[in-house]
Amino acid sequence: MCVLFITDAAVTLQSSPGLMRYHKGDDVTFIWTFTDKPERIITIDITYNTIIIVKRLISGQVSIDGNYKDRVTFEELDKSIKLILKDVSDDDVIYEVYRLSVVFVVGGTSSSLNDNKAELYLFGKPTKPVLSGGQRVKEGQDITLMCTSSSSSIPVKYQLPLRYTWTRDNINLTTTSSSRHRVNGHQLTITNVMRDDRNHQYTCITGEDGGLSSESDITQIIVLC
Repeated sequence: MCVLFITDAAVTLQSSPGLMRYHKGDDVTFIWTFTDKPERIITIDITYNTIIIVKRLISGQVSIDGNYKDRVTFEELDKSIKLILKDVSDDDVIYEVYRLSVVFVVGGTSSSLNDNKAELYLFGKPTKPVLSGGQRVKEGQDITLMCTSSSSSIPVKYQLPLRYTWTRDNINLTTTSSSRHRVNGHQLTITNVMRDDRNHQYTCITGEDGGLSSESDITQIIVLC
């Protein structure tokens, strides 16, 4: 949150959009809220990189950049400023930060606020998990399968750690306790392998919290006598 203290009569930004997580194709809502209603807002600029997406002039006239004309809805409310950006894509997060600049009157004095804490993040679908670690094991021994995947969410600096879910015949091993199946993140260890284990199908599913998920191909282990 950006706060600028103004001498005598303070009007600050009570809240800013901050870091927002959406999926590609979603409509994104930015809302900047003031602590108090300014006597009069003179100008408003909302920028992304070097592009002024929305400019509200002293006359009250609003102009929207041509590349955003069909995608942007702008509202100047009682104590807040609202921007809706439709159908977001990768291009909308390359430069990450959306900035609000406002010039307004409070206590008869012209003041300004600048906020650049509106950052947009898009969930991506993790790469398809690949299982490795060997599939041939002697009966009675242990075997460990490893799941490899990576996030495709952007920008990269906000990527969340992947969560891993292992299944056996579509039964979740991550939440179902089993004395012979031990899940440790991207690893699944099967202890004291039995001949019957070769008849079961194992998969790994990866995903970010709140994001999309990807599932590996089915694998089966080969049990040697």
